Amino acid sequence: DDISRKHLYLEQADGKYFVEDLGAANGVFINQQRIPPNTRQEVQTFFPIQVGANIFINILEEDEGRPVM
Repeated sequence: DDISRKHLYLEQADGKYFVEDLGAANGVFINQQRIPPNTRQEVQTFFPIQVGANIFINILEEDEGRPVM
């Protein structure tokens, strides 16, 4: 249920959002689907990103070009 010190990388590029699982033991889930370790996956706005058992991140919208989470 824990998260790693370096669990995931979140980036914005070309108007899209991407998450990379950095090989964490408990993984990263996007919209309840685990993404493969050490891979980069596009995230749609409003899809929940789950880290460990109890931490959820949602990219809701943009405010002046910055994501609101």
